[in-house]
Amino acid sequence: MALWLVRAGRQGERENLALEKDIVIIGWHELPDLSSVKTRDEMYRILEEHNPEVKKRSLQNQATQVYSFVSEIKKGDLVALPLKQRPLIAFGRITGDYQYREDLPPDAKHTRPVKWLKEIPRSSIDQDLLYSFGAFMTVCRIKRNNAEERILAYLAEKKVKKTEETAEDLMDLGEIALDQIRTYVSQRFKGHKLADLVASVLNTKGYKVRVAPEGPDGGVDILAGSGALGLDSPRLAVQVKSGDLETEIKTVRELQVPWDYPRFCVKS
Repeated sequence: MALWLVRAGRQGERENLALEKDIVIIGWHELPDLSSVKTRDEMYRILEEHNPEVKKRSLQNQATQVYSFVSEIKKGDLVALPLKQRPLIAFGRITGDYQYREDLPPDAKHTRPVKWLKEIPRSSIDQDLLYSFGAFMTVCRIKRNNAEERILAYLAEKKVKKTEETAEDLMDLGEIALDQIRTYVSQRFKGHKLADLVASVLNTKGYKVRVAPEGPDGGVDILAGSGALGLDSPRLAVQVKSGDLETEIKTVRELQVPWDYPRFCVKS
């Protein structure tokens, strides 16, 4: 059993489709059905044919990633999908072979079926593993620091023994920076302090802000508006949630605010 990282687009543009369809997806929309490819060299030649302007080293890197997705990932392997639109990593188990899906959009035809098991907040995962999940590749195997066993422990909600931190050679520095910001905010701004932080951010954006005192607030923590008195548009109603659990859409819908206030829920 191996643990693989498979991304769903640079901006997470295919992640909702992946979760809805129970698949992992790679791009490379210019490539045909790859079911018959038997070797990495053959994959390289196909990539070279469809991308003649790309340099050899880049093609070799791409061939390794695509070949791993098509042939080296096995049924039963674990897969990690770092989400861009939410601060979570989705974990699943591969349930079948590579499939070229003609029924899906052009940038989502290369797929593997997966059973999604759990979404874990990034703030709950040790930093050394986050470094690995920040590898600057679409597909790669995660092996360092006993990653497979530790992720199985996370999925089973057991205590995880942390090992020495080690970073991958190539990392998405933007993603790692966001992880560190999330961790800092979640540790330093719990409960009502998070509402004060959000209010300060809105102040720097030019809003006049009123923060509800600690205690029952009727579902609204912050009211903010533009203009000298804070009565001009745009106006915002914000509910602030502190903790690791994902906020449901129901929470946003239940905000008790005037109809002309846009509703927002801020989650640490």
